[in-house]
Amino acid sequence: MDTELRTDYELGYHVTTNVTEGRKLQVKDELEQIITKAGGTILFSQPPERRRLSYEIEHQNQAFFGWIQFSLSDRQMLASLDEHLRLHPDILRYVLLRIEHEEDKRTAPLAASRERKAAAEAAKPRTTDEKPAEDKGKMEEELEKALGDL
Repeated sequence: MDTELRTDYELGYHVTTNVTEGRKLQVKDELEQIITKAGGTILFSQPPERRRLSYEIEHQNQAFFGWIQFSLSDRQMLASLDEHLRLHPDILRYVLLRIEHEEDKRTAPLAASRERKAAAEAAKPRTTDEKPAEDKGKMEEELEKALGDL
């Protein structure tokens, strides 16, 4: 497994309270199967637990909240997972985030700074005092001729 090409993600989701105890676990298993079939690796998973919502969603003030942390190399799978979540009748809300690791946070500003410096250097007009080689030869001949005349 090439860890440099893999990206870690976190999925948080609310399952409606209108489902049975067994069904809420089936929803979690469905999501994990979609991820693993696409070549993803489940890093951590929390089964849905009943939680009070900050505001009502579809006239419900409670829901089962679960989350899955996973690693994936194929970003195209995220679109199919997103579509599945959007169309799932038992899922009220969800959020899918890319996890930014500490080393990424430290190197990103440095990389951006280097890119800005490179762009600034490329935008500068090139002025050189050097003449092409053939001009140098002519100049040296003229200089020797002028010095020889003295």
